[in-house]
Amino acid sequence: MSHGVASKNISNWAGADAARESCFRQAKLAIYDVLPKNDPQYKLLKEYDQAYKKAYGTEASTFGGYAYDAFLLADKCH
Repeated sequence: MSHGVASKNISNWAGADAARESCFRQAKLAIYDVLPKNDPQYKLLKEYDQAYKKAYGTEASTFGGYAYDAFLLADKCH
């Protein structure tokens, strides 16, 4: 599968048994809570997810980061 399904909700969509056998690439955001605390991205991901939850009432997805990166690239090219 592609990063397009990279969500904690995949088990809700596919069913837990099907999702358990799924393999796809994704950013660390979806699993930051199980990363070692000394992972270089842990603190940033945790802060981002908590701020997003506070602002929008739901957990952050990797797509927000992709959009942010795309914006920065477009801004640099302009």
